[in-house]
Amino acid sequence: MKLLRLFLMVLPLFVSCSNEGYETGDGSYSYVRADFVEAHTVAKGEFDSAITDEDERLELNPHAIGEWALTADSTYRALLYYKKEEAVGQAVPVQIVQVLTVRYADTSRPDTLKTDPVTFQSLWKSKNGKYLNIGLYVKTGQDGEMRYGLQTLGIRKDSVVLAADGTRQVYISLTHNQNNVPQYYSSRAYLSLPLQGEDRSSAFHVTINTYKGRVEKDV
Repeated sequence: MKLLRLFLMVLPLFVSCSNEGYETGDGSYSYVRADFVEAHTVAKGEFDSAITDEDERLELNPHAIGEWALTADSTYRALLYYKKEEAVGQAVPVQIVQVLTVRYADTSRPDTLKTDPVTFQSLWKSKNGKYLNIGLYVKTGQDGEMRYGLQTLGIRKDSVVLAADGTRQVYISLTHNQNNVPQYYSSRAYLSLPLQGEDRSSAFHVTINTYKGRVEKDV
């Protein structure tokens, strides 16, 4: 498996990681929303539009800037913070954060697929069925570190079982290689597994090694 490098990020404290806007108060961030999206680059590091996991298209005005996006006319998985305009489909971006996209790991070398602990936060399927998403925290060596780290994250498919009721159940595990990175601080990260074909209607049983022991979740 070609391991993908983990993008270490610290998300703003003023906004929740959901698709609901705040409704209390009238401060400058009172109505900021956060959605997981497929975002399109019109130029290197510049996003002109995004499609949310509810299949809503947003035209970004002004364009969102994300220096981590290195290719023009490409689509990136991202977490978009924005304010919605009165005009349908118009949005004012506040921040756009990269989301790690992973594929199933190559299991021919199981010795390379480590399961170093993380702090589990959340697990869900995108409403349009296109992604399986995991929210977690990883330990890093610097507070507020925002760079590509040496750690790697991935998804290993362990087995597929057809249940008595006909449901296709996919058993997967989160892989994580801490790679000797110091563990002084916690940094939030999200990863998305694109779902294809039968996986979109399958039930998933996910195993994650955490600092408090093994966690098993169904979605």
